[in-house]
Amino acid sequence: KNAHRFEGKDAAGRMTEIANILGEQGVMADVERRPEGFVLREHNCPFKETAVAHPQVCSVVHTLLGQALPVKAQQRTSIARGDDACEFLLPVESGSAGGI
Repeated sequence: KNAHRFEGKDAAGRMTEIANILGEQGVMADVERRPEGFVLREHNCPFKETAVAHPQVCSVVHTLLGQALPVKAQQRTSIARGDDACEFLLPVESGSAGGI
């Protein structure tokens, strides 16, 4: 569904586009470049109550990440588990500016 939105984009562009897609769904998300890679942070979840009882709701975000990124993003925190935000790390090779 969103594949065309990722065409020709590097890791930074893909992570930013994921944040944009989530924003269109009511999620406040941002991307930050860190030494270990790119971090996507979701500051809210429109499905928080449902996700706490049924964490499989989060699979929507995991599917989007899996389709958009060339390597698996590592989930570090989860609103459904009681954290303040959902945070995903997309590791990049050292010395890589924006690609994987």
